[in-house]
Amino acid sequence: MKNKTVILTFLLLSFFVIVACDDDSDSDNNANNINNVNNDNENCTNGQDDDGDGQVDCDDSACSDDPACTSSEICNDGSDNDGDTQVDCDDSDCFGEAHCQTGEICDDEIDNDEDSYVDCDDPECYESEACIPPEDCTNGVDDDYDGDLDCLDSDCYMEPGCMGGEICDNEEDDDEDGMIDCADPECMYNAEFCFTCNPVDGSGCDSGSCYVDISEAGVNYDPTCHTPEGTTGLGQSCTDTFDCLPGLTCFGTPLSCLHVCETEALDDCPEGSACIGSGDFGGCIGGKK
Repeated sequence: MKNKTVILTFLLLSFFVIVACDDDSDSDNNANNINNVNNDNENCTNGQDDDGDGQVDCDDSACSDDPACTSSEICNDGSDNDGDTQVDCDDSDCFGEAHCQTGEICDDEIDNDEDSYVDCDDPECYESEACIPPEDCTNGVDDDYDGDLDCLDSDCYMEPGCMGGEICDNEEDDDEDGMIDCADPECMYNAEFCFTCNPVDGSGCDSGSCYVDISEAGVNYDPTCHTPEGTTGLGQSCTDTFDCLPGLTCFGTPLSCLHVCETEALDDCPEGSACIGSGDFGGCIGGKK
């Protein structure tokens, strides 16, 4: 009887030991299974430690093969390279990129900032050089909005009409007034290219007086400065122009000192007389002398 009791006690102790060991093994297996499940559940882009291992997103070894942790965003290819659902300039990785900081480019025919306005139609471009019209140098309008009109605008300084008027020796109507070179009043008394002086008003001579000889028909003599001055008065007989007082010329039949005039002028002669001559200058014939 005593032996049976000892055997029974031994069997009971052995059972409890086996059960206890099996429970420990199951606990270890369960813990391992939990850890494995959590590792697989780490979200690599949400900023949280999903698997509770103290490592967040790409710092977690479970994310070592995740695209979000192995690639960086390429900011101009239209793809979500780093797998964070943000593409190109919308991705925070691209905020420092030059082409992601620029708004509308004003001359490429593209709506760069995607506000439905292209180039010069975009308010960002209103003051862009590409959108400011050039200055029209003859229309009386400040076309480029810089406060200067036409020839007063530095953009017009080299325009022919803004370079001091007619150029007297280039056979062009530089100031667009219909008169070319010496035919333009601006050049008529230009001593270098046209006349030395003006015999009508006496200007242009540093010394002496301005005379013009019109006595020979068909010959267009240039005015010239002459010393000494003549002494023959208006209407008196003369033998050449230099006999006459300044402002007169020796002309007509018979020869006499007459008012000198420009043949194309309308008001050089006294009332009732006309400017008669075959060249640029003539004498006032008729009316009161």
